[in-house]
Parts: sequence; structure tokens; C-alpha cells
Amino acid sequence: DDLDNVFLVSKVLSHYGFNVFVANKGSHALEYCNHHTPDLILMDVALPDLDGMAVTAELRKQEKFLRTPIIAMTAHAISVFKEKALSAGCTDYLSKPFHLGEFMLRVSRLLARTSWKDRESGLAAEMTGAYSFGPNVVNLDTFTATCPKGEIRLSEQEIKLLKLFFSNRGKPLSRKDILSIGWGYTSDTESRTVDNFI
Repeated sequence: DDLDNVFLVSKVLSHYGFNVFVANKGSHALEYCNHHTPDLILMDVALPDLDGMAVTAELRKQEKFLRTPIIAMTAHAISVFKEKALSAGCTDYLSKPFHLGEFMLRVSRLLARTSWKDRESGLAAEMTGAYSFGPNVVNLDTFTATCPKGEIRLSEQEIKLLKLFFSNRGKPLSRKDILSIGWGYTSDTESRTVDNFI
């Protein structure tokens, strides 16, 4: 980005206690991310060598960056650029110039949501043993479910989803939460695809 914007955003984030690293080229960003795992990435779309979409797509290929919030920042406000950013793997999109209050709200919201998902996902991963529901028993260790009609073999994905639901018993989960935690789906786009599987 231009130096004034970089300075302003860095100053604001530092004021709120964030450690900020600035990469002026896409290749520099990728090199930094090979050795570090930032909690949040602000991605300028127009970088000198690799554009922000290409850098985002490369980062999303790595396991450690599948859930990292990436905010695309660009002067283009038209919807086609937003669609390209989201398709490349960006979590959110911010058109310049932007209001600093809105910027910090988006940063805080994305970091809080990522923290919640990591906590819930970790809790689900630790679950083991058998769970009874009336005459039905689900065994998370043997990947089986028994009911009056017999035993059913469960897939790894089905067990993963059951752990998610068991660890959130009594709590509502949105489609986005189920897609993100259960399938690793990273887009903010609302999807009813999950209705076909749950």
C-alpha cells in the first residue's frame, strides 16, 4: 500500500497492542509467513510483484493458514473485486478509504470469531468414549453407532461433526460455524449446502 496508509494502519494497530509486520511485496509476505504465523493478515490487492489474490491463494494452500483471517484491502469498491477476493480465500473485504472505527471493529470481530472456533474445535477434538441417547449409542473411539436395528459404521467426517455437536450441546450453531469447524470451509458466504448433510 502507499506509505501513508501503511503508517496509519500500523500506528492504529500498534496503539491497540498488536505487533505489526509490514511486507511491501507479495514475495516478502510469503517469505515472512514461511517462518511466522500471524493471527490476522491485511492483504493489499495491488502489490508490486505478486498481487494480493495470488498471495492469499498461496497461503490458503498451507494447513496453518486455512483458518487465519485475511482482509482484502483495495481502492476498488465494485462487487467483481469483492467476489475475486473472497474466491481467492479472503475472509473479509475493505474498500479504501475506510473509517478507522469500522476497520477496528472488523479486525476485532474476526479475531474473536477465530479464537472461539479454535477453542470449540480443540474441545471437540479431545472428546472420546461412548455417548448414549435412549437406545442409541455412539462410540467416538470405534467410529460406530448402535441402535435397535443394529450397528452403523461412521466415517471420520461424521465423527468429527458428532464431536462438534456433542461439545456444543444446548448451544445453537450457525451454518457458517458448522461449515467452518466441521469442514474447514473458510468463506464468509452463507451456504445452505450443509442442510443436505445434517
